[in-house]
Amino acid sequence: MQFRRKRVRGTTPKAYKEWRSGCGHYRVCWRNEIPDLGSARYYATVRCCRGNGHEFWDFAADRRPYRTLNAAKQACQNNQRAWQQFIDLADAPPKGRNDLARQQIARSVVGNKPTAGRILNACPPVWAVPKLIPSLWNLLSPDRKESHK
Repeated sequence: MQFRRKRVRGTTPKAYKEWRSGCGHYRVCWRNEIPDLGSARYYATVRCCRGNGHEFWDFAADRRPYRTLNAAKQACQNNQRAWQQFIDLADAPPKGRNDLARQQIARSVVGNKPTAGRILNACPPVWAVPKLIPSLWNLLSPDRKESHK
């Protein structure tokens, strides 16, 4: 996954920088919240979609900042790899598919602190929505409506 620096209007490079993936679905942000204390951090995000079509940026893996750009890029790549493996379960035989999916969901938990997050959460990335079959999506979010089609 290749990231390119994108200039954002209304911000200065001393306070905010942004890198986008080639597909445009992943973003790494750098924010310098308190310049004097050196608290600049990177945030790995992915464009997600709720059932009603609302799109938003959500954390790609851990719900925390990263110290380096490469670590944030790696989090985006891990997110993409996990979702692709989950989508590929559609080709698995129907018998036992749900068990494999539940195992992947359990393995997708990142971290063990209060900042722990799930890569395979109820709001899938925008690029994954057309590829998800309804039975897999129901495992992630059982109470969702059938409005994603």
